[in-house]
Amino acid sequence: MMTKEMIYEEFNIVKNKDAKKKKNNYAHTIAYLQGHADAKKEHPNQYRHLDINFDNLIVMYQSGDPEMYMYKKHGIEPYWMKQQREEEEEKAKRKSGIKDDKKDIIIESIDTIN
Repeated sequence: MMTKEMIYEEFNIVKNKDAKKKKNNYAHTIAYLQGHADAKKEHPNQYRHLDINFDNLIVMYQSGDPEMYMYKKHGIEPYWMKQQREEEEEKAKRKSGIKDDKKDIIIESIDTIN
């Protein structure tokens, strides 16, 4: 019987194999997911307790860029994109001269304690 932890550990190993290649085409990851999708169809009792949809994961990795697929399909923003957006907002705040009220409140409360 497969557990999520076992699948995640194996998945990270396979992802690292793909990351080592110069051109990341996710071949190992897709093969790994395809193997589990086939095994789930042949032996559903071993995967019954898992709520992993391997077919959707295969489509996501076959798209070439899984992060952008998730962003376009489901609206889930990748971490690097979120950081970039927040940095741009911070630069715009500094440029326009807007102060961060939270920092001012914390400083005032610390001053009142002392």
